[in-house]
Amino acid sequence: VLAEAAALATSPALTDELVSHGELMSTLLFVEILRERDVQAQWFDVRKVMRTNDRFGRAEPDIAALAELAALQLLPRLNEGLVITQGFIGSENKGRTTTLGRGGSDYTAALLAEAFRASRVDIWTDGPGISAADPRGVS
Repeated sequence: VLAEAAALATSPALTDELVSHGELMSTLLFVEILRERDVQAQWFDVRKVMRTNDRFGRAEPDIAALAELAALQLLPRLNEGLVITQGFIGSENKGRTTTLGRGGSDYTAALLAEAFRASRVDIWTDGPGISAADPRGVS
């Protein structure tokens, strides 16, 4: 239904708002599943820390703002247990939802890892086997 609505959207900003709901709903459902299994998990809206420009559909993150906001709003939550958030979405300076475009979820994971100075990032996909890099970019 969201895909059909997004196809009828009259602006890129409306399309981003509509398609973001898949990310938001899937993470909310995942948190509830974890809680049913007695896993301490909390939901976090990444749009609070992922600031972007207003290039809807292919927004570019403000990496400095992300690092600052993630340190203030997201990092303290990691001490309280598992935090489930979204990839692919952000918000521009007026608070409107943006999307990062293809590969945006992996990009979000890498940017958050950089902000937290993580030693590694594990990205699980539906591709076959195990890869140390994107097979489309290396041979």
